[in-house]
Amino acid sequence: MATASKNQEMQVDKEKIKKPNLRPNVFAALQVDNPDIQHAMDTFQQDCLEYDPRLRDFLVPVRKAHITLLVLHISEEKMEEAKDIFKSVIEEKIINHFDDEDIFEVMFESVGSFNNRVVFAKPSSGVDRMQYMNQELYKAFTLRGFSCDSKFSPHLTLMKKGYKKGNGLKEIPSESFENCSRNKFGIQAFSGIQLLSMTKPQTKEGYYFSEEEYKFRRKTPLEYEKRELEKKKEEVKRNMRENVTNVLKTGMSGNIGMMVAGIVAGAAVIWKVNRRFIK
Repeated sequence: MATASKNQEMQVDKEKIKKPNLRPNVFAALQVDNPDIQHAMDTFQQDCLEYDPRLRDFLVPVRKAHITLLVLHISEEKMEEAKDIFKSVIEEKIINHFDDEDIFEVMFESVGSFNNRVVFAKPSSGVDRMQYMNQELYKAFTLRGFSCDSKFSPHLTLMKKGYKKGNGLKEIPSESFENCSRNKFGIQAFSGIQLLSMTKPQTKEGYYFSEEEYKFRRKTPLEYEKRELEKKKEEVKRNMRENVTNVLKTGMSGNIGMMVAGIVAGAAVIWKVNRRFIK
């Protein structure tokens, strides 16, 4: 028994030694490509340079503007599997999850920072939706054994300490951006989610190499109608369950007729919904 236990410990130690470098090399993101927002970002950065030209080394190129949804490590051997997970999460968990369009807008206004090491534009809308996307992506990838960063705070990076090295500044001075803290950057319509590489050569436009991209599409009037009828169907089912539960709890025979009438009415609504879309 002792020998077997020792062998198991040695095996664990070997696995630790052989464990690959799991530094993040891929991220899921929403691209910010609105020219007006990028122009506002550039104007903000130039204002900061007027305070201290050394901040140039901290500027994040506006052509790379994005919101990160999830940071993770994917080996080349696992890339095809990761793409399948990425696509299935979007199709099964994100598409049609919200009542409105899958394409959604986010307003960026005001400026914040993470301990003066990262300065960013704040999203003032769509935050709940992005948090949901992060949760579903994180859950799916971690369940399949991928190494993911659990931290998430949606933001649009403007400056980042360490983006380039060598200027001697220990942090980004608050004074450089406090006069711009209430800037309005604009509204971005997000029409898809990307899986981007941190390490592969960038595109000729200066953006990240895309491993995979899923484009949203606008719903048709028929799809809207179907969704509304499905919501009515679920509401009827819920009311029917509540009526039955209440009658059973009270034990009052006088409610039986009401319960039966409710079930019949609910069944009629459900039948109409199903019939509307059966071809």
